[in-house]
Amino acid sequence: MQVEIASLIKAIAILEDSQIEHWEIIELLTKIKNEKYDHSIKVKENGLISVLKMESEITQLSGEQQRLLLEKNGVITQISPSFLSTYEKLLTIKKGIAVSEIVDECCGICGTTLTPSVCQLAKNHAIIEFCSNCGRILYAG
Repeated sequence: MQVEIASLIKAIAILEDSQIEHWEIIELLTKIKNEKYDHSIKVKENGLISVLKMESEITQLSGEQQRLLLEKNGVITQISPSFLSTYEKLLTIKKGIAVSEIVDECCGICGTTLTPSVCQLAKNHAIIEFCSNCGRILYAG
């Protein structure tokens, strides 16, 4: 009986050690779970803040777009129909970018170096000057 009691005490000690190890694992996993939960809360908050900022920016840009459309409609009547037609065709062909500003005697879109005479002609708003490389309307300001 003494041997059986000793054996049971030893088995209980082993089970208690195993239980303590499991408790430690549970505590560690609980800590990790709480950290992940806190992190997810922060990510959600940051996401909401980003969404609010984007919605605000969208509202602002929509207002600016409306203002620019009104401005465009006022100016469009002052442009000759042939210039407007050329612009609209280029807008479609060139995927939304029909005009290129001249920057340091180069086409602002494709980077092609332009001659001084082309730059000078682009300043004359009575005619349209095109980039010899990308074909966009050149604007010299």
